[in-house]
Amino acid sequence: MNRSTTLNDDDEMHFAFQNVFINLIVSTYSLETILSNNPPYELTLTIEGLLPPTSPTSIPPRPRRSRPQPGESSLQPVSPALPSSLPRRSRPVDGFTLFKRDLVAKWRCDPSVAFSNRCIDSIKDIWESQTHEVKHFFHVLAVCVNRKLK
Repeated sequence: MNRSTTLNDDDEMHFAFQNVFINLIVSTYSLETILSNNPPYELTLTIEGLLPPTSPTSIPPRPRRSRPQPGESSLQPVSPALPSSLPRRSRPVDGFTLFKRDLVAKWRCDPSVAFSNRCIDSIKDIWESQTHEVKHFFHVLAVCVNRKLK
């Protein structure tokens, strides 16, 4: 076996172990217990604030181009083929998404933060500079939030 295959197998094993460990923590402790036992990151938002919005947003139809008739606009709204009667399920959240929501809320609450630090592009760099404990904390929160949304 070459080295790249071994690294991929190790990464997959580590990922599987991490998921089992996170599920064990979530099944053993409640969300309130996890948050109250000296978390490695101080949350700005409440858990309800971290949840994605439950009401589906209405997406306006995309305009399409057609040959304009004299006196008409060239853009006309397209009606959807079949209206969906099924409720929209929200997309599962991950640790990075929760971190991003909380960090943006922290920036909005603290006007003393320099504008250059508020750049949305820097969130990825800030996330990568966090410790493993903080990342693990947000991954556990994501599992809890996704279970709460079901």
